[in-house]
Amino acid sequence: MQSDVNWRAPARLCRRHGFVAYRATEIGRGDLAEMVALALRQPEDQQAELYVSCEAVRRKLPWPRIRELAARADFPTFI
Repeated sequence: MQSDVNWRAPARLCRRHGFVAYRATEIGRGDLAEMVALALRQPEDQQAELYVSCEAVRRKLPWPRIRELAARADFPTFI
């Protein structure tokens, strides 16, 4: 069973430069669902450099975790 996700939690989508996490560019701010959706729309060659910084869990969610969140049955659908 999947745990509940607060899709409305404040989050930031960032792209790291190299392996240095503190050198990152913020791509967007919004709620977690919006940032996961925004990450999916980024160029494929940049996706591995993406992470979501989510205040609710106080950690950085790397690209593999972003993909897992997007695949959840309860991921909000944007029209």
